[in-house]
Amino acid sequence: ALTSLESGVCLSVNQASSIQSIGATCESLTIGHNPFKLPLSAHAIFLKGNRPQYLCEKALQEQIRRSMSSNALLGEYSNLCSHSKQPQDIREKLQLIVQDKEQREARQSALKAVFDRVDADGSGEIDFEELKIAFQQAGGALPDADLKRLFEELDVDGSGLLDYEEFQKIMDMDILQLLTITGTQSGNKSGLPSVEPSSEAYFGEQLRKNAAPDAPLAKLMETQNLSMQLYETRVASLQRAVAFWVLFHEMGRRVANFWPSVSL
Repeated sequence: ALTSLESGVCLSVNQASSIQSIGATCESLTIGHNPFKLPLSAHAIFLKGNRPQYLCEKALQEQIRRSMSSNALLGEYSNLCSHSKQPQDIREKLQLIVQDKEQREARQSALKAVFDRVDADGSGEIDFEELKIAFQQAGGALPDADLKRLFEELDVDGSGLLDYEEFQKIMDMDILQLLTITGTQSGNKSGLPSVEPSSEAYFGEQLRKNAAPDAPLAKLMETQNLSMQLYETRVASLQRAVAFWVLFHEMGRRVANFWPSVSL
């Protein structure tokens, strides 16, 4: 959304810069965080950020090594998110539906076989240690602490045991559901979740490392939408506003100093 807004602003600035008056064009400059100079602007001021990159910025940087306009960034981001080919006709769509159903049934059979194998006493329930074994055998990859949170979340009666349906719920969770449960640290005295300061090279580094190999990158990036919106509306927009105020103040000071020399 931010890049779309930036694109609209850039188009307006370029149009204003192209308007000629008495044989000359309007001289314009831009202030922002995207290190890209508009073709028709006279100057561009780039504000350096003091935060690590978000996952989407890091992923884009891995693909492109130069500054790009907002429109070009939107195109690259769209390419990054479109990781799978969409079905073209009704026959292909029906084929995908049938394949999806067969895959779901095969997965359910495989999960049940894993659960039964780990449930040695045949009670129909497993404890946390057995869940760890079953989770790994079923292809899951999570740190013990995160898996423990999932276990406690689904063990509503506090018995310390999960049945097959509860085990299946864990295995069927997508990345967003997993992060909703495992993404925060334990609560503080007021009951609110507390988040430890990040020491990552970029926001989402640990998330990317812990995610399953086939986890869609678009889904991982989507988990940071709220954080990016908060940063943009609370921090980045204020940085740009302060930069404009400083610019206007300096322009006013220079005009005030110049005016006495040309007036009585």
